Amino acid sequence: MRLIRPFVKVAAATGAFPEELFAYFATLDSEARVPAQVAHQALEAAIATTGDAAFGLKAAREYIAGDCGAIDYAVGSAPTVIDALGVAGKYIRLANDVLQMRVEMEGGRVQVRLENDMPLSRASVDFQLGAIYRGLAGLWKSEALSGFEVCITFPSPAYSSEYALTFGGVPVRFDASFSGFAFDQACLTRPLRGGDAKLHEVIRRHADTMLERMLHPERLTERVRDVIAKEFRGGGPSIARVADLLHLSERTLERKLEREGTTFTALFDDFRQRLAFHHVGERTLDFAEIAEILGFSQQSAFHRAFKRWTGQTPLHYRRAHAPAVLRGRLREPTQGASRYQGRPESV
Repeated sequence: MRLIRPFVKVAAATGAFPEELFAYFATLDSEARVPAQVAHQALEAAIATTGDAAFGLKAAREYIAGDCGAIDYAVGSAPTVIDALGVAGKYIRLANDVLQMRVEMEGGRVQVRLENDMPLSRASVDFQLGAIYRGLAGLWKSEALSGFEVCITFPSPAYSSEYALTFGGVPVRFDASFSGFAFDQACLTRPLRGGDAKLHEVIRRHADTMLERMLHPERLTERVRDVIAKEFRGGGPSIARVADLLHLSERTLERKLEREGTTFTALFDDFRQRLAFHHVGERTLDFAEIAEILGFSQQSAFHRAFKRWTGQTPLHYRRAHAPAVLRGRLREPTQGASRYQGRPESV
């Protein structure tokens, strides 16, 4: 979504799209990921609607260094040019997991090649080049790179003046053998003005954690279950509390759980049921205490819920799961029932 927002800004300025569309985008979490194919199809639809072939370049101009978070700052704080390229290549997947950044040497020149796992339209390549150029401004504009130029495999278009606006007058080589950037190889070991070893180390640790989570994602369902279990006090956490702890909006949390085939209500009820089975079967708490722990306002509500879950009253369940030596002691409660047996239940 961090890469979608620049397109939304340009689209909003055209007046060619309904306001409801932008209101919807405003609700989406910045950390949400959009399938690359969907994003590129949306760009082509925007160009077809506006008739603006330079849409990708204009969207790139709305991108500001830091918009992509960790990767931009990891590059900007690297000590040398070669270090910056190394972290850019490693963490580029945090921004786009169909893009690879490869570095090659040829004829005393460094070639930073942008290679995608799917074919891209010209507008998509325009945006990709422009956004990376602006996002990694701490590298390209460091005065450490001589002979720097932007390379694109497409021929010079009618809107070529838009490239000067996007790349700040940096030379653009059309009909190149690759799309990316090039500069003199002698610049590789030069220090960057924004280099900060301590900050760089901190950011890289954070980026490593993000990359690990992306490559080996833990299902959100399990994370929500863990939070519910840890926060279950006096009836359990609300969806707002769980979303806040997971750094998500409620809407994003609900949408992601739906994609995994469940809902917050279902997970909450499942945990409460399992907790109820545990306490009823354990026989150390009376039913009024269990009802309070589970967040039922009245004991009768707990009894009705338990019977809905199991087809049995709590007492019947407790008696069925008690050791044989205790079953004879468990009877239907009377007005003078002990704490162990529980208070009178509603059937």
